Amino acid sequence: MTDDKTKLNSYSYLSKLYAKTGASVLNPVKGLYRLGQELGFEDEEIKEVLNYISDEGLAIVYLNEEKITITNKGISAVEEAELNPVVSTRYFPAVISVRHSDRSGEWPRPAQFYEAKHDAKLRPIKFKELKQSTDLIRSSMDKLQIKPELKSKLRAELITIDVQISQPKPDLDVIRECVRSIRSILENATDSLLVRRLMSKLINL
Repeated sequence: MTDDKTKLNSYSYLSKLYAKTGASVLNPVKGLYRLGQELGFEDEEIKEVLNYISDEGLAIVYLNEEKITITNKGISAVEEAELNPVVSTRYFPAVISVRHSDRSGEWPRPAQFYEAKHDAKLRPIKFKELKQSTDLIRSSMDKLQIKPELKSKLRAELITIDVQISQPKPDLDVIRECVRSIRSILENATDSLLVRRLMSKLINL
């Protein structure tokens, strides 16, 4: 039985694949392991993710060619999970209620989710403020006048940030890269008033 950590990693991996393919089953992506490494996953974790999403029919893995493509089932799974981030969906755990890999083994309440203990290096980061920023961007997604492929990429970056700040030790470099990418995407939007509002809320890291 696949554990929640692998399912959560699969969610992050598949959402990145969703963005890279432009939510199309006709655009295979080369670099199976590189995709996972960009999310900070170890090779063994990537292997577990590939096994899970392949077995569930969420993606087609071409090991010999080191390529992967998302399936219609995978596209639907990512979209369903994003629309229901506080509850478990068929293939993924709820983003804000996944189990932390701490010694206690306890399940955190939603209010505790962004209050996880972080090491000294990460304490200065305002995780709650970052979450408020990403929530605002997500709620404004339909109003943003940007190309569909950029909207898909923006959605994937928001999911990646959610996944990272859910961890006991978020990867600061991954979060920073996501924030830079989000800023770049927003700069391509034509509705300047909304963009200025969103950019002003996006914290500097």
